[in-house]
Amino acid sequence: MSLLATLSALVLTGAATPVSITAYQDANNSARPWSQLKPPAYGIMTGDAVNTEPGTAVSRARGMLYTQLVNTVRIVRVCVLVGSMDRVYDVISSRVIDGVRVLELETLWEDGA
Repeated sequence: MSLLATLSALVLTGAATPVSITAYQDANNSARPWSQLKPPAYGIMTGDAVNTEPGTAVSRARGMLYTQLVNTVRIVRVCVLVGSMDRVYDVISSRVIDGVRVLELETLWEDGA
């Protein structure tokens, strides 16, 4: 069974969330414009955890995104649609396992901003 098929099974159990990747930024392009994906690329998000920094209104979300996006680009930022909410994540690390691109993601935001 492939990695993506295994992860799809996790979606059925509620341990992972299906998402759509609507855009990305490529480190190979110095201007780093957003590349829109039409149609959006399918992805699976796991470990999506949100923590609030003690004594601040800053929240940090981290997670792992599994997708079969093109492997020739060096993705530095992705726009992910989870349900009806778009969220922009910075890519901390990227690797390919069994033909699946694995992106470790992080984003920060200030509550109330």
